[in-house]
Amino acid sequence: MPKSPWSELRTKLSARSSRRRFVVSAPFAVVVAASCFAGGCQAPPVAASSADEADAEFVGTTTLRIEILTPNDAGKQMKIAVVQSRDGWLKATGWAAARSVSVTPPLTIVEFEGLPARPTAISVFIDVDENDDLGRGAFGIPSEPYGFSNNATVLFGPPRFDDAAIELVLPSTTTSIKIRKLSSRSEGLGTRRKLWPDPDRDVRQDPCRGRTMTASQAIAEFRIPMPLLSRVVARSVLSFLHLAGRFVCRVPIRRSGFECIEEMPQSIVVANHHSLIDTPCLFMSIPASRRNRTATVGGLDFFKAESGQPWFERLFRRGVIWFIRSAMNVMLIDRVGGEYSELDRIDAMIAAGWSLVIFPEATRSRDGRPGRFRHGAAELARRNDLPVIPVRIEGTEYILPRGVWWPRATTLRIIAGDPMRAALDETATAFTRRLAVAIEELSTSPSTGEVCVAEKMSVEHVG
Repeated sequence: MPKSPWSELRTKLSARSSRRRFVVSAPFAVVVAASCFAGGCQAPPVAASSADEADAEFVGTTTLRIEILTPNDAGKQMKIAVVQSRDGWLKATGWAAARSVSVTPPLTIVEFEGLPARPTAISVFIDVDENDDLGRGAFGIPSEPYGFSNNATVLFGPPRFDDAAIELVLPSTTTSIKIRKLSSRSEGLGTRRKLWPDPDRDVRQDPCRGRTMTASQAIAEFRIPMPLLSRVVARSVLSFLHLAGRFVCRVPIRRSGFECIEEMPQSIVVANHHSLIDTPCLFMSIPASRRNRTATVGGLDFFKAESGQPWFERLFRRGVIWFIRSAMNVMLIDRVGGEYSELDRIDAMIAAGWSLVIFPEATRSRDGRPGRFRHGAAELARRNDLPVIPVRIEGTEYILPRGVWWPRATTLRIIAGDPMRAALDETATAFTRRLAVAIEELSTSPSTGEVCVAEKMSVEHVG
């Protein structure tokens, strides 16, 4: 029987209404799903594997040693939970073992004995507000320092058990965890960074310009860090010059070995010195996550404007001082009083949590050969028990030596060696000598770019 026109019209209207409902409801469903995911909603738990079952076959017990990098919050209680099942992950009663220990910077070590050798995930947080719970801010973002095994990435909620799980082996297993804090570093949900302490004004004066300094800038009167806007502008200029040098001036840069800096809360980087571009190239080689708390030691006498100079030169020097402070956190010290005259001020920066970049030669080489190494970096490392990373810079002695104002085209190589520490009974002179030899040995082959052993530096280069 043929369909009536009214029946065909109802069919078309019904199909059109279904499409309209789909178009309206689909975006809404996507928004709801995304909101649930951002809020930390979890999928239904996966059925426990055989390793998760309580009656699983016994595989033996092991000792778990956890090394937790804790640079701050000394004396606070740190809560550690060890979980061996997906169902118990991040639940109040789902852990296989738990402990509360006191934080001991820079490394807190905890051991758990008698754990079954099976996949295990660890969650850690530091109870700063002492309420036995992880503090949370807007959108459930943790406001207290925390960490996970495997250093699992935090993105739109906590990591899954499988992302944080490590394999326990017999007879013992060692793992490390880096403590994170979203309120002080940009991570995860893109929270706003609080880079520096509150800018409470201080009566101290900037020795170069006579201006008042904020509380954070007044540490040892070095006026770093500079205000946020200054840092953003100067580092944008530095990044542009860095790219221009690589592509316009045809200076390719080869870096290696700098990954170890991220693994240490604080360190001192020492390098040879040939050219004015050593400082920006070395600073840009440091991992971006460490640059905001890394200061470079520079000579005040080289940059400071004097009253007898022409006005345009004084203006230029003040502009240079603003740029190097804002872009590279340069601490300007007086080199006239001897190599130990400013160590107490630099000690104050180290005590405030800063890492350092130091050129032990204190000035650029005139002929490309290494100069005399001063003992200041070694003495700072001995005083504060900090690791020292030797770095060799090759190529700048040809690219932009003294008297040359336009870069020459050649390859620039920056090689970082293994961290070194001063022995308990080692003098600053002996440690300086070891550092000089280590830098000289980090030579590269021009043909292959591979690290090779060069002739060691003679003792006369170290005073």
